[in-house]
Amino acid sequence: MFENVPASGAEAWNIYLGEVERADVYIGLFGQEYGPEDEKGLSPTHREYLLAGELQNSG
Repeated sequence: MFENVPASGAEAWNIYLGEVERADVYIGLFGQEYGPEDEKGLSPTHREYLLAGELQNSG
């Protein structure tokens, strides 16, 4: 994804969650690992998944 995003001072998590918000469809293919967890125990992939669910339920 980041090959098509211009350099900016924005945090990476802010950019990919923004892409989830703009998407018409969210399709996730998940394996056994979701990436490194943050201080709340959530990986970036887990955050994307949660946001997509919230957006579906609010729309």
